[in-house]
Amino acid sequence: MLTKEQKYFYQENGFIKLDNIFSDNEMENMSREYDRVFDRKKSQSLEATWKGDLMKKETGGAPVSVLSIHNLQFHSAVFTKVLNNERLLDALEDIMGTPNILLHHTKAHLKPPEKGAPFVMHQVL
Repeated sequence: MLTKEQKYFYQENGFIKLDNIFSDNEMENMSREYDRVFDRKKSQSLEATWKGDLMKKETGGAPVSVLSIHNLQFHSAVFTKVLNNERLLDALEDIMGTPNILLHHTKAHLKPPEKGAPFVMHQVL
């Protein structure tokens, strides 16, 4: 399914952007459902902003936020269908070189405009 160049890119970079996995209609449906799930869960504590000195340094102490939901597929059948999409699974099998795929978990984030928390990385020396 994937070209040699795509596989090489994945091996070198650890990620790949694939086109045409989901139709425009599927993408629109996922987008609406994503918003709906977060709206439905807003009464729960979903705040997942990292704390600590690196975050303070990165943000200058300004208030930031990132909301998070683990295992999105348990909150909406739309995302269960995403995980079972044949085009996605075929691409994953091709990238990994095996039909044996194990899902560890999924995670969804929502960052509010103007104050979305950065993903702070630190360099290990």
